[in-house]
Amino acid sequence: MINDNDIDDVDGFGGDALPAKNTKIARLLSTILKIASVILGFVVISMLILAGVMFIPGLGEGFMADYVSEGGLDVGSTTGLGFAYLGTAIIAAAYFFVVRILSKVVKTLLAGDPFVPENISRLRSIWIIIAAAEILRTFLRVIATATGNDGDITLSISPGTWFLVFVIAALAEVFRHGAELRRDAELTV
Repeated sequence: MINDNDIDDVDGFGGDALPAKNTKIARLLSTILKIASVILGFVVISMLILAGVMFIPGLGEGFMADYVSEGGLDVGSTTGLGFAYLGTAIIAAAYFFVVRILSKVVKTLLAGDPFVPENISRLRSIWIIIAAAEILRTFLRVIATATGNDGDITLSISPGTWFLVFVIAALAEVFRHGAELRRDAELTV
């Protein structure tokens, strides 16, 4: 049982707020999400620059020649590497948007009211973005391997990512059901 001493009055209304222990975790998660968005933003910009370098005739070849001569692995063509960098930028951008959406979900948690209808659409957006990014990553990987390996095509499917998509889709439905139960409870007198 939670008593008044265990409540951290996040929303200013008292009894509806989360226990102090839970808000500490939510605040930590909020901080981690802010750091993750900065890192992902940096990765997106860096990968777009590298992709641009690989697609510029002459510049990409010089970059790759320097890389290979310094003991790096021969990674195939500049076009394949450019597509790999571009794919990484797109995936990082998708996860940047996921982190921004997740930050909004955490804000509702900090406010003590996570079962709001907006979080249902936010969670649905998250799983759709992750699924679309994974499909695009797979497609770009096929292009990158086909251009770098004399036309040999390698299909790479990530079961962990698809598991994550299904978990988040299930959580969206849990939030939908929780919001319905809450609405029904508010209508009950």
